[in-house]
Amino acid sequence: MRRQSRLSRAVDAILRDRRPKRFPASTDEAAQLRIAAMLRAAHPGADLPSAEFVDRLAQQLRRQVNEAEHRTRPPLQAGRRAFLQGAGVAAAAVAAGVGVDRAVVALRSSSPAPGAMNIPDAGG
Repeated sequence: MRRQSRLSRAVDAILRDRRPKRFPASTDEAAQLRIAAMLRAAHPGADLPSAEFVDRLAQQLRRQVNEAEHRTRPPLQAGRRAFLQGAGVAAAAVAAGVGVDRAVVALRSSSPAPGAMNIPDAGG
């Protein structure tokens, strides 16, 4: 009976959106716990965050923004890493532009002139 009450407490905890205490579950008990989790997830609004979570997240974000404002770097001292990142982005943009240009030129040279008819050769 103790095993059944432990399972019942775990299922109740899951359905109340609480974390159940760990215990070694048999295959059948694990299946029942999965079903309880699926039932909990099927409730309307179960995919929405709790109000407490949203409040904690907002406080954390405000704190991080305030800390970041106090740690700002002087604008002219970007550093070597920022320069290398910018140079890498510029090189990638140039490579992409060249690739697009080559593709457009290839498409223009392979397409027939406007108004021309593309008639296959009937000869053998």
